[in-house]
Amino acid sequence: TGSAEYESGGERKTHAWCNAIGEGDGKQLAVCVIVEDGKSGGSTAAPVARAVLDAWWAGEDTNL
Repeated sequence: TGSAEYESGGERKTHAWCNAIGEGDGKQLAVCVIVEDGKSGGSTAAPVARAVLDAWWAGEDTNL
């Protein structure tokens, strides 16, 4: 997880990001989530990555 700070209109803002890798049934999935103005990778982007991996492991039709 992480964050990237930038300045817009004189205001400091932060994008949040998270990279994750999942493995199951002989397959692998890499996920990269970037949330604009997300503030924190751990609290904002990581739950999105987790939801993608959970759906993939559950075999949901996610078009991945």
